[in-house]
Amino acid sequence: MHLKGKVILVTRAETQAQHLVTQLGKQGAEPIVIPVIEFGEPSSFDELDTAIGALEKFDWIVFASSNAASAVHKRLTQAGKHWTDRPNPKVAAIGSATSKTLSDLGIDVDFQPGSFVAERFVAEFSATHALPKKRILWPRTLGGRLVIADQLTSIGADVTAVEAYSTKLPQDAGEIGEKIAQLILAKKIDVITLASSQSAKNFFQLLQSGLAKILDHAGPDLDAATKEHTDRLVLAVIGPVTAATTRKLFGRVDVEARVFTADGLVSELISFYGTK
Repeated sequence: MHLKGKVILVTRAETQAQHLVTQLGKQGAEPIVIPVIEFGEPSSFDELDTAIGALEKFDWIVFASSNAASAVHKRLTQAGKHWTDRPNPKVAAIGSATSKTLSDLGIDVDFQPGSFVAERFVAEFSATHALPKKRILWPRTLGGRLVIADQLTSIGADVTAVEAYSTKLPQDAGEIGEKIAQLILAKKIDVITLASSQSAKNFFQLLQSGLAKILDHAGPDLDAATKEHTDRLVLAVIGPVTAATTRKLFGRVDVEARVFTADGLVSELISFYGTK
């Protein structure tokens, strides 16, 4: 068991954490699950409902996350519709987890890129399909990157982006921030895992709020305390976008999954500790 004795903080939402927890446990690690992100309904269903009511007008629907797939399927079902009711649109999915969610929902995936990064998706998608003038629906969360829409639009596609779900801090953010800070101050955590750019931002915000409350720090003092108390931790991330955000916030990344999945992250952690 390559990670025996390592206490690893899993920051994923509860609905998405179990597989990572299971794989870490198999390697002897002690996972602690403290979600730093919460998924919910969009601020309004108007745009999504309008798009769902006119699905046949789109050539493609692009899902960049399992959350988007689940949200659209739920709303479609509530409207009394089903995927098999329509000849269009075709379905594109980014990432194996997204494809699996769609498959579990009985939805066939017509295109999946070899890479799970938005930039590579657009390159591969446009290389294998004629996209100019194609009508593409992109259900997403607000606050996320606009790379997909921007690049598809730049090559001539007609992209409709709609809010399908929301991402936010957990409701009990204050308590969570203090709990995280207490664990880190007590040196009870060895590794922090971050699976998305938004999770990295939320974790940093929650940690700082907890440290500010416990240490009564603010401003530059808080930034210095954050660096001091995270220097001993291993920061392990999934994907280059998450890595870039983490480096911006913490100044470094220690482990970056080459395969952008929970299994890929565990594999890289095993390699990291195997060289110690």
